This record gives sequence, structure tokens and C-alpha cells, in this order.
Amino acid sequence: MSPESMSFESNEGLREKLLRFLKERGFEDAETKVLLLEWENGENKKVENQEGSWESLIAKETARGELYLDSGFKDLVIEEFEVARMIAYQSYNDDIVAQIDAKIQSIKPSI
Repeated sequence: MSPESMSFESNEGLREKLLRFLKERGFEDAETKVLLLEWENGENKKVENQEGSWESLIAKETARGELYLDSGFKDLVIEEFEVARMIAYQSYNDDIVAQIDAKIQSIKPSI
């Protein structure tokens, strides 16, 4: 998925900055919270641009899971991927359900 333009930087650039802040400062830091909100808004815009399609909702949840995984917040990772799995299941997309299940199984041993 290509990054959407934001007012000051792309969502991908924002993700990298947010990742750094999460690793260095954690969730409770005020600036980290602002960055997380900005990143979430960018992800929500992607969903809106695709008219709330199942695929865009799944992509949003997996992107959040990947963010948490990459920043070391492993306790939140499985939860996000399970939300994505539920959306895929509700959309009757067995292939995506299987992919998410495989991702969850690959992550669980490292938690």
C-alpha cells in the first residue's frame, strides 16, 4: 500500500518517527501519544479512501500490529492481529484468515 500524504510528512515517515518514540519513550509520553494519533489518523484516511473496504480495515489492524511488534510491545501484537483475523473471517476471506493465523503462530513463540 502506498503511503498517503499528510500535512508535514508521509505516514511511512511518521511511522518511523513513531516507532523511534515508542522504543525510546513508551506509550505514556505526551509527544508519542500525539504521533500515535497522527499515525492513526493517516491509517483511518487510507480506510476512508477505500470506502471502508474489508481489505483496508484488515490492513489497518495488521499495520497497527506490525507497529507494536516492531516497537517491542509484544503484549499488544496478538490482540491487533486477532482483530484483523476477525474482520477477515467476517468478510469470508479464508485466504487472509489463514495468512493472519500463520502470522499469529509465528509471533507467539517470541512473546
